[in-house]
Amino acid sequence: MHAEVQETWAVPAADGPVSGRIRLPASKSITNRALVLAALSDRPARIANPLRARDTLLAAAALRAMGTKVADDPDEAAVSISGFISGSTSGSTSGWLVTAGQPPAGSRVTVDVGNAGTVMRFLPAVAALTSATVRFDGDERIRQRPVGPILAALRDLGARIDDGGRGAAPFTVLGHGRVRGGAVTLDASGSSQLISGLLLAAPRFDEGIEIRHQGPAVPSAPHIAMTVRMLQAAGADVIATAWSGSYVPLFVPPGPPQGSGARPFCWRVRPGRPWTC
Repeated sequence: MHAEVQETWAVPAADGPVSGRIRLPASKSITNRALVLAALSDRPARIANPLRARDTLLAAAALRAMGTKVADDPDEAAVSISGFISGSTSGSTSGWLVTAGQPPAGSRVTVDVGNAGTVMRFLPAVAALTSATVRFDGDERIRQRPVGPILAALRDLGARIDDGGRGAAPFTVLGHGRVRGGAVTLDASGSSQLISGLLLAAPRFDEGIEIRHQGPAVPSAPHIAMTVRMLQAAGADVIATAWSGSYVPLFVPPGPPQGSGARPFCWRVRPGRPWTC
């Protein structure tokens, strides 16, 4: 056996006090939620200062593939940032202008989710609202990440999904333009995104949704709270009758009949906190 050779790295040290200013990157979680809400809005929406990273760019590309227009916002002033942007170490990022759309009825669409759990779990419900056949796949690692509970839940709510019985990627959503909605129970102990992925699209379901979690504690419960706050800010009603790590009943009534579906007009993305403009 050969002894392992470990490379050493000389840690830089300052000779005196160091001062500087940095700009924290925007939130990936907020950016992806804003993208989905904007794609389901009935009017154009702006997302100011979105995070442009692999996961959010994959989400934007997936929505484009499903007919939504996601374009640089010509009215949003560029924000200079320091950090990695598409492989660069410096540059600027502008906002996005998002206009909801649909792929041609009967078309076949492929969505690359990479290794982004938010894309894999947030967009099947959006795909089910189209009239296209949408195939989801990505990196090898994504095929090992939990998605089965949300696919099963969507089936219970009236969506048609073919996953070959795997409960994992790759899978295909056979959209027929609507999702019935209603009450559903799932085990979201694998990821809070399994609940958020249903909540985000629920105002567009015919009957809205009533979600109950049954199983071990849901991780990252604050991210569900983030989803609820952003839905409410977008004009959707969300009723949480109780809350704990093991039992989460949430009710989202259908939006369109009251004209109060997800209607974000402008999101400003900041580190860890969404704001409407």
